[in-house]
Amino acid sequence: MNGKLIKEYFKGNLGSRKELEIQMQMADMSTDKELLELLDSEFEDMTPEPDLDIRRPLASIKNQLGFRNTHRILMGAIRICVCICAFACIPLSILLVMKTSPSEPVSWQQTFVPEGEHSEVVLSDGSVFYLNGGSSIIYPDSFDRNCRKVFVEGQVYAKITPDESRPFHLCSAESEVKVLGTRFEFKNYKGSEQVELLLLEGKVEYTALGTARQTVSLTPGDMMVYNKKNDRISLSRFNPEYYSTLDKSRSFHFINMTLKDIADELRSSFGDPIYIMDAAAAERRYFAFFTNGESLDEILSTIDNDDKLKITKVGKAYNISSK
Repeated sequence: MNGKLIKEYFKGNLGSRKELEIQMQMADMSTDKELLELLDSEFEDMTPEPDLDIRRPLASIKNQLGFRNTHRILMGAIRICVCICAFACIPLSILLVMKTSPSEPVSWQQTFVPEGEHSEVVLSDGSVFYLNGGSSIIYPDSFDRNCRKVFVEGQVYAKITPDESRPFHLCSAESEVKVLGTRFEFKNYKGSEQVELLLLEGKVEYTALGTARQTVSLTPGDMMVYNKKNDRISLSRFNPEYYSTLDKSRSFHFINMTLKDIADELRSSFGDPIYIMDAAAAERRYFAFFTNGESLDEILSTIDNDDKLKITKVGKAYNISSK
């Protein structure tokens, strides 16, 4: 595999389709000596300078896991879950615990949903995930006896099978959700300013893995928004009885979102190009809910109810600018 591509991959400079292609290649070559040497070199380059001193926390993790060599932990984890590297913001501690026993390799699968499409994934425990366009999920063929864990990017609606002896963990960039038999919707698109979590049934704990590690518990009807830029969590309420989930129809909830993030989400869901033509328009913020299967034209028209935008449609593409 091309070493230059590996470097560009870890820098996040590749498009979604190329990233997926690299992930699948790495998964297929997870025991290849040349690939492991490339990954070894890349992680050496990513090692902080000594004055940042991460040796103490690494030693603590190493001791807790019962390993003598932190480098071997990391490379062992890569051998098992190399395709998970797409989530480059996952904390090192999460990556390290992906491999709990050298003699028990785990086989991981990934489902990626192209923009404009939707998909359903059923896990080995019977839990079901409904994925919106532009979303992906990485999950094991089977869960171990102590824990259930998946990795998600984008927007999903989940129905989790209850199992008190095995808590369910959803991991995403800068976020983790601990679940106890429940129904919820989670949204965290790559490049988006916000993470959103809506609880329809059961109980969850959300942890923001930002500068100030924060954990909040949600009850049915709670809507949580985590702003990645200012590292703040806000909570509000909604009525689960009137909320339309992804398994039924398209629904959108834009909570103080920039037009840029709204356009990215609509493009992922509908598959039609949406271009924001100026910075002023891109940074405008909106509150809006759409739960009745509205079309893209209807959504954009409603968002512009203050008549501050100029929306032009050329073929399937939408150009949006300030008036």
